Amino acid sequence: MISRKRWEQGHSAGEMIRSALHWAKNPERKARLYRAALVRRVWDELPWLSQVLTELAERQADGEDVEAQLARPLEYLAEGVYLSATIPISHHGIHLFPNEYLDDYERYLIDAGYCKPPDANHAAAKLTPERLTAITWLAYNQHIEWCGPRDLSAGRGQDSIPILRDIFGNPFRPVTFSPAWRTDTALALARQMYESRDFGAMPILADALQDAGCDSDDIRSHCRGEVPHVRGCWVVDLVLGKG
Repeated sequence: MISRKRWEQGHSAGEMIRSALHWAKNPERKARLYRAALVRRVWDELPWLSQVLTELAERQADGEDVEAQLARPLEYLAEGVYLSATIPISHHGIHLFPNEYLDDYERYLIDAGYCKPPDANHAAAKLTPERLTAITWLAYNQHIEWCGPRDLSAGRGQDSIPILRDIFGNPFRPVTFSPAWRTDTALALARQMYESRDFGAMPILADALQDAGCDSDDIRSHCRGEVPHVRGCWVVDLVLGKG
């Protein structure tokens, strides 16, 4: 298990996430939202299919039943991605990715009522096969675990640590949240940010919590600090009563 010093220094996202999931009350939800946040950092580069899978993962994290949209075709899709990620791109990999597995699952989603925009894969078409494999793996790996690539941030591992801290907080400094701080104003602000993924009102949330009697420096400083906030932010989760 990671030490407090190593956690606060934050040199290894992999080491931190393993420990964070051990301490989390709902590790599956937090893990899904962490991966989704990483995927959304490269959102404009993703194929449409990857975006749909990410949105399904977020809905699944919040307890929605999305199994009907995932279903059996995802197994074939995962197999195709696994092959593409493990066979050297310079050899046969470039011919395997994108491949018929992705096409099959796209058709499955379209048949299920999903509408694919005309220019959905325009940005992805500009990517190198290596980059496309890396960022697409992020979206697929939210649903299927394989012994494949471990770079959860698509080549930006160190940059993922601020997101990890936003979602998990500091397990060495647990915060007890008083129900009295969960006022109508605080709830409305937190719910609006969670649904819109626009966290610009975090400083206002800090003021609302302070007005409600919140005396936690960790909560207020997190809301007012210049850090990235994503769906799953530990303070917003506390306000909304999410695990």
